[in-house]
Amino acid sequence: MGDNPYKNPFNPYPFGPPGGPGSPEPPKDPQQISTPSWLPATTPTPMPSPVPYGQGVSFGQAVLRLGRSGGGDFFFNLIFVGILWELWVCLYPLSALTGFFTWMYSIPLLRPLLPQMGVTDPGLCVVAGALAGAVVLWIASRYEHVLARYSAYRIPRHLVRLPLLGFASALAIQKFEGFRYNPTPAGLEPILKVPQNLAVVVGVMIAAHFVLWNWTSAREFWHRRLAGAQLRKRGM
Repeated sequence: MGDNPYKNPFNPYPFGPPGGPGSPEPPKDPQQISTPSWLPATTPTPMPSPVPYGQGVSFGQAVLRLGRSGGGDFFFNLIFVGILWELWVCLYPLSALTGFFTWMYSIPLLRPLLPQMGVTDPGLCVVAGALAGAVVLWIASRYEHVLARYSAYRIPRHLVRLPLLGFASALAIQKFEGFRYNPTPAGLEPILKVPQNLAVVVGVMIAAHFVLWNWTSAREFWHRRLAGAQLRKRGM
């Protein structure tokens, strides 16, 4: 007798397929097995949805998500806010002044603490002061949004914002018309004497009032950009 072709350790029918030696070979792929008509149809089990880190996600996946969030969210929003830094200064003068004065007054304090580097020493102090000012600005910005929950701070800040936005628009007109940069009242007086320019400045202040106070979608969009740049706590 020759070797029995049905003596295959991986053959589900070691004694031959049902129906005798003339029957076709059984399907090897389980997906090729059709469900009989008298059995209920089955549906594939859905894969579980991803869960947050700390609830079953591996460390590598968490690092990958953090990298994507940092590259696509933090840096994008930081650049977005940085391009509109003049608008940010007008909207958050307390945070801007806090960071600016920290930068200016930290330079003489840091000079004795830094190593003497000859001609590069002034630049090193300026860079170190700028870093200190950036840290203080970040802290002040996040805290200012907490203060903005209270009308006792939010309303006075709104009354300060409008003139600052009008001032910024006057400087923009000064630059557009080719005048030398001069943010003093003497430099802005020729600009505001022109009725059209004065109308633009007043119109910007009126429009800013309604945008800041009533345009909820624009305000939420701006807050999301600040939260992405870590200048505002998320969920506030």
